[in-house]
This record gives sequence, C-alpha cells and structure tokens, in this order.
Amino acid sequence: MKCVQVLYLHRAFRTSGPGDPGQGDMHLDTTRSLGTAPSPSLDPFALNDHILLVHEPWFGQIGVSQSNTLPDGSDTFGAPAHPGWTFFYPSLLAQTHAKTLIYVRRFLPSHPDTLFPAQFETRHDICAHLCILVGDLQISAQTLRIVSFYNDVCNPSALHMLLALTLDDMPTVLVLRPTQSGDFNLHHPDWALPGSSTPTSSQASAFLDWASDQGLDLVSTPGLVTCHATNHAGNVLDLIWASQTLRLGGSLSPVLIDWLAGLGSDHAGLQFSWQHSLLSLAPAPAIKSYVTKASDDTITTWRDHLELSLPAVPVLDSADTVDLFATQLQDVILTISNIHLAVTSSPRAKRARWWNPACSQAVTALHCSRRDPATKAAAASSLCREIRAAKFAWTNDTIATQDVWDEVFVAQFFGSESTPVLTTFNDNPPQFPTRDWVPFTSDEIAALLCRTSSKSAPGFSKLNWHLLKWAWPVIHDHVTALFNGSVALGHVPPTWKHALTVVLTQDVSGDASGI
Repeated sequence: MKCVQVLYLHRAFRTSGPGDPGQGDMHLDTTRSLGTAPSPSLDPFALNDHILLVHEPWFGQIGVSQSNTLPDGSDTFGAPAHPGWTFFYPSLLAQTHAKTLIYVRRFLPSHPDTLFPAQFETRHDICAHLCILVGDLQISAQTLRIVSFYNDVCNPSALHMLLALTLDDMPTVLVLRPTQSGDFNLHHPDWALPGSSTPTSSQASAFLDWASDQGLDLVSTPGLVTCHATNHAGNVLDLIWASQTLRLGGSLSPVLIDWLAGLGSDHAGLQFSWQHSLLSLAPAPAIKSYVTKASDDTITTWRDHLELSLPAVPVLDSADTVDLFATQLQDVILTISNIHLAVTSSPRAKRARWWNPACSQAVTALHCSRRDPATKAAAASSLCREIRAAKFAWTNDTIATQDVWDEVFVAQFFGSESTPVLTTFNDNPPQFPTRDWVPFTSDEIAALLCRTSSKSAPGFSKLNWHLLKWAWPVIHDHVTALFNGSVALGHVPPTWKHALTVVLTQDVSGDASGI
C-alpha cells in the first residue's frame, strides 16, 4: 500500500540573497528562530514529502509588471516558486498577502521522470479567504479534502469564516494554528500543555462545537510542544484534525512532530501520511495488445480452447445481468489469449514520423550519462526538449504545408453555393408509430464486424477487432445476445466504455499505423 506524505511548516521560506525570490534559493526562515544568531537552514523542497502546507509564507516582490502610469512599472508580489512544485494561493484581494499556501509535487521523489499521479484543485467556491485554503486532492476515484486555516490575530473574520464553513462527508484533514498571543486565541485544555493555567477562550468553545458538528477529531498528540517562543517557553500552536471516516478507516497515519523539518524556524514540522491502495508510484506501463499474426494451428487451438471455456448465455432482462455477462465474456477471451497468444507492445518512438536525428543524438547522450548522476538530469532534460521541438516542427509542417491536390479535391466535391437552410420549422411534427423491436441477427452483426479495421487501436483490455474476428465462429451467439440485450434495455456495459483516446494528426498518406 502506497501513501501520500503531507508536511506542515510555519514561516517556511526566505531568500539566500538579493534577487528574484521566485527563482532564487528558498530556505526556512531563520530571522525568527531562537536567539539572535542565524540558525542552519533547510530547503523544504529537497524533502521527500509530496505536499507542503505552509503558514505565514514569505510573500514579497517577485517581479515588475508593465504599467501605464508608472514609468518603472508596478511591483508584482507573490510567493516563492520552484520548478518541481506547483503552488496554490488562497483567495486574494489587491494589496493583500497570503497567509497560507499549499505546494504539490509535479514529479515523484523516487521516480523523477514520473508525474505525481494526483490532481489538486482549490475550492474557492467553498471558502474564499486569504487565511483559509480549501482544496481537493484526487487520486483515481478517491478524494482527500485539505483545509489549511491560519488564525490571524489582526483579522478576526478568518475564524468567523471557518465556523460558517460546512464540510461534506468526504475524508477531510484540517491543519490550523489555533493559539495566538493576545486576547484573540483558541486556548483549550484539550490540547494545552499539562498544568497550563490559561483559561479556556470563548472562541475555542465555539470551534470545538463546530468541529463536533463537522465530525472532526484531533489527531495530533495534545500537550506536545510544537513551538518555542523567544523566551524559550514551549507552546502548542499547531494542530491537525481529521474527519471520523478518515480516522476510523485507518488511512491516516499518526501525526509526527519533526523538528528537523522545521530547522531554522521556531515551529516544528507536522508530518502525516494518507494511505491509498490505488496509488502506483511506478511508471505507467505501455499500452499493449495481442499479436495480429499467428499460425493456423495456433488460432485453431486458441479457438477450440475458447469454445470449451465460454459461459452459457443467460437471460438478459436487466442492466446487472448485461454487465455481468459482458465482463464474463471479456475475461474468458483475455484468459485464453494469455495462454496461447503473444503480446506486443506499442510502437517505439523512433518509428514515429516526427523522430529526427536530433532526438537520436539526445538518446545516445542519455545512455552515455547513465553512470554519471551529474549529467544524467541535463541529458534527460535535453531529450525532452528535443522531442517537444521535433513534434512541434513535424506537426506545424504537416498543418502549414499546402497541397495542390487539396484544392482540387475541394473544388470537385464541395460546391460554391450551399443549399438554402429553412428559417422556420414545424415544432410539432406528426409522431411516427412505434416500431416493433426486431432483434439483430448474427449475420447482420457479422457483416458489420467484417467492415471494421483490424488495425484499430486497442483499449485498456487489449481486446482488439482481430481477436473478435478470429473468435466469431464460436462466440457469435454470445455477442449477438449481448448486443441485443444492450439495445433492448438501452444500457451499455461499463467494460465497453473504457477506451483510450488518442489525438492523431491526419497524414497525407492516410496511414496512421506508425503513430
């Protein structure tokens, strides 16, 4: 079982020198750490976590934009950027600074060439506030809602906005910094240090009532110090809450207090993991299909074995029976094919029409740099750059190149004057009598099957038209019954809806087999 690692940091960035902070070297903030001497800094982007939640991030000038009134341009403010991470802002207004940010990896730390198999979407439609950032992390069919809340002393509307928020029943994680100095705080004995005499605040009681209504439980260990103030006094300032469905389901790991991750800051880092059984960190395999050429003896043996393994044709009187029969039929064909037929992979990239000598040179350079980590990353980037340039050049040339025969074809088959279109139509035409349902015969389906191209791209099931044509003498009754049942019930089995969509550029020869 794989997991998504989430790390919470406070005041997480500073610049190592003057320059553009969006492109400079960003480290943990050392200006507010213990003592007066700068402490060692740590780059949070170099950690192995997948998601970073940052409160009070560095937010300053990152550039200059064009202005019609200012001759030197207007300053552009923002947060630190990193080429390996995508960051998300809360809802911001003019002249405001973000109090919380969320960074999501673009590539996996263990597989630098593999994209992070998750999508993060900010939900400003649920809550729009510069101190609250709500987002959905989607992996396959599962979603984890992350709520990052910063309780601003100078902006009481943040807590009011949070208490007015209604969360769904989906798994939710709430990261907040509840306690602040001053009168506006969320102090409560449930998470305070043992022996603390600070009275419970009214805001904390209101927050606990709201958390109880939303089904949130405290998952970080109460009473453990997460911040050392300048007077060396410890406080519990950072907490993590989770929905009961997420906590009881066992998919959330215990929260760890990581002082090393918060090195250089007066706050510790809080780390937890979201367990996900469908997350695959390995590169996606190439789309494969069964061979379309085999000896007559192999096809005969495969067909005989398939005939003995076919299920009986049931009575297809409901959508469930149609789905079950379609799955059984497909599984039998694939199982027998795995025994008797070989599997071929997708065409290599070098067979593509956009491949050029520059791509070949980049591949050779990458192979030569396998043993040198210092040049491997540069060679991989060079290969990606050459492939993008080759695809763009080939596609642009294919689209931009004019062919005289195209104009001849248009002049021959497309008239200069189009047929006039009626401006008024009869809204209520007479109804046609309902036709009696006449089931399709196997001969009609066989005629349509013969007209299909055997070189059609297979879907994820690897079941192509070639296999159906080879197996038609023994499966024609099954396919005909399944097709008639689907049409009569108006229901398409889910296995028929799974397909791989590929955009192909039209080639002048009309042959797309090499793409």
